[in-house]
Amino acid sequence: MSFGALDTPQFNHLLTQRTDVRMPRRGSERGIYFLLCAYLAVLGLWGCATQPMLIPIEEAGRQDPTQLARLEEDSRWPVLLRAVDGTMLESYRVPTPFFPYQYLVPPGRRVLWVMSPAEVLGATPIPAGRIHCYTIDVELQANVVYRLREDRSAEQALLVRVDSGDVVARGPLVDQFLSGTRHCRWR
Repeated sequence: MSFGALDTPQFNHLLTQRTDVRMPRRGSERGIYFLLCAYLAVLGLWGCATQPMLIPIEEAGRQDPTQLARLEEDSRWPVLLRAVDGTMLESYRVPTPFFPYQYLVPPGRRVLWVMSPAEVLGATPIPAGRIHCYTIDVELQANVVYRLREDRSAEQALLVRVDSGDVVARGPLVDQFLSGTRHCRWR
């Protein structure tokens, strides 16, 4: 093969010279791309989670959200809101830090039925998990965010103001049972 003007011994020497530079392996490139994509996905989820989803209860959907009380469930010590003033919610929601939500409730005296989440999360009967059911009687104020939390050691459900951290109401344990055997019996 002839390279014309480049067909010289100096050029041929450059073609046969070996370099010690190694190209990265294919697996390490995939690892870097995977980490980059995972990082971007986490950033995208975090950006979606900045504003909580608002879920109106009862006639709250027709009112100004600033004139309503907001209830959220603690993701570390959760109790799940099941009913307000005896009216059951249509579905279960399980709190996570990535997809926050808040229930919009009209202010005033309310009775909240809450339960521990083992039944919702599909707790296996071996070993059997205990479901705890609580009733909280509370006076809710407009434009205040409250957090529902469970205190298993005291067997109480707590309603805490998010802005001050003060416990507004405590709900006693009204029922407990093994998961998968039945549902809560609120009194």
